Amino acid sequence: MMNRLPHSRGLRCTGPLLDTGARGRCSQQTPSAPVGFVPIFRKREITPSMSYFRFATPAYPEEDVKPMREELEAVGAKSLRTPQDVDAAMAGQVGTTLVIINSVCGCAAGGARPGVSAALQNSVIPDQITTVFAGVDKEATARARQHITNYAPSSPSIALFKDGKPVYMMERHMIEGKTPDQIAEDLAIEFNKYCSKPGPSIPQEKFEKLQFVQVCGTELAAKVKRLAMAQRQQQ
Repeated sequence: MMNRLPHSRGLRCTGPLLDTGARGRCSQQTPSAPVGFVPIFRKREITPSMSYFRFATPAYPEEDVKPMREELEAVGAKSLRTPQDVDAAMAGQVGTTLVIINSVCGCAAGGARPGVSAALQNSVIPDQITTVFAGVDKEATARARQHITNYAPSSPSIALFKDGKPVYMMERHMIEGKTPDQIAEDLAIEFNKYCSKPGPSIPQEKFEKLQFVQVCGTELAAKVKRLAMAQRQQQ
């Protein structure tokens, strides 16, 4: 049996899409061009500031992502902060390992975190539960993705390994548009198929007290950009 999700609270992302390197797009539609419209393509000048933010985007501040990290830690996930942490967790795997690639995206990750938390209330769960944070612990995330073969990088996403090999992957496009309960149900099906460790990961009474937040990724990215610009001006 799997318990239903406690109510989440927070912001709904309504701003323009932030490109964080993840696959998938928000469901906003662009207006179609008028009939007979002929586009004129011009070469876009790349200024130093544009190049800086595209290729040297700083990580999100720890104080802003800490609550999102702690949501998964509260249900038993171990945060892997460095490539060495990932190597240690993945070395010589026997049994099942869940790798959650966390993200600041308010739309997708705001559903993925409570969804995976509810899935871990299932009667059987993975032997090991781990998480990396895309856009924050970048090197650890890159190392984790090296183990997830045959799938394009996306965040948030959730991979299930058995004996060191990926057996299931919930990609970002499989998360977008779903409720946390739907995400939990999809994961529980895979846990029942591959896992044998008795669940839940935490007692039901603790799970029911959890509070989940949604952060608007657009607003957080704008803050990061302002901080980076200020640092650049001080150099």
